[in-house]
Amino acid sequence: MLRRATAREVVIHDPAVGVRHLSYPEVSRDFTGCALEFDPSTDFSPADERRKVSIRKLMGKLDGWWQAFGLLFAMSLAVELLVLAMPRLNQFMIDDVLMSNDASLRNVIMLGLLLLIFTQGALLHMRGITILYLTTRLNLQWVGDVFGRLVRLPMSWFETRQLGDVLSRFGSAGPIQDLLTTRAVGAVLDGITAILTMLVMILYSPLLAGVVGATVLLYAIVRAVSYRPLHTANLEGLTLAAREQTCLMETIRSIGPIKLFGREPDRRAHWLTMKTATINRNVRTQLMGLWFGNINMMIGAISAALVLWLGAGLIMRGSFTVGMLIALTVYSGMFTARMSTLINVFIDFKML
Repeated sequence: MLRRATAREVVIHDPAVGVRHLSYPEVSRDFTGCALEFDPSTDFSPADERRKVSIRKLMGKLDGWWQAFGLLFAMSLAVELLVLAMPRLNQFMIDDVLMSNDASLRNVIMLGLLLLIFTQGALLHMRGITILYLTTRLNLQWVGDVFGRLVRLPMSWFETRQLGDVLSRFGSAGPIQDLLTTRAVGAVLDGITAILTMLVMILYSPLLAGVVGATVLLYAIVRAVSYRPLHTANLEGLTLAAREQTCLMETIRSIGPIKLFGREPDRRAHWLTMKTATINRNVRTQLMGLWFGNINMMIGAISAALVLWLGAGLIMRGSFTVGMLIALTVYSGMFTARMSTLINVFIDFKML
């Protein structure tokens, strides 16, 4: 349905995707030349048929899983605290050991680093086993619940959807489960680690902490502005992939009549057209993701350069040490990485 036309774009309401902003070449490629005009009657009222599903209802009943999630959260939090402690030991090695030429203190700090490394490795191994156990058991329960819900849907639901669309929706259970379980726990930990890291950086230097926070805020603004185009691109990609998959399955299922009437070239051309549209849409979506990755890398590099430049000035004025600058540089990289991951998880959650 045509919503608005401007000098640069055409806004339409696509039942399969939603609001789409198309250029005139894109509209000309698909426009058949026929149009119908509808006028609302006096008793017309707009309605929103979308139904929001809560996270609890989406995850279903998870008896006995919260204890496992708590154990996973505790181990992950311990790992993050150990990671926060390592830059501090590096600072001690540079500022205290090298400046005082204290060999015994050097050995003590080295033992502390080895203890932290082995403890972190053991916790990471146990966390990996826990994640493997959770994802395996939860995937079986979740997919079983989704399949049970699928077969209980009314016949009218299947009649209004293509087979590829149904399979695409059923296959989306895996990414949704991963986002709401493993990545959700990681996002919470990233938020806690980012807060702790920012507090540590403020204790070192409020100025440098403000520079790092401003660069992360800039990345968040970029992702927020680009959310709608990326969301539309993902929806279009899913719709095109479902249509292509439906065409493939219908071809396989009707291969006898196709061969009988010699329609193999026509069917191949029809499927290749759909496959080409799907690939082109995925390429454009991947280019958008590449832009976001490059922007994130550039913002992180600019942040590191500014921290190094300002920190060098603080050292020259005698209010900072070399060890403090190295530790703060590590903390700034940790904060930027954690916040970038947290922002990306939030955007992915909004995409659901």
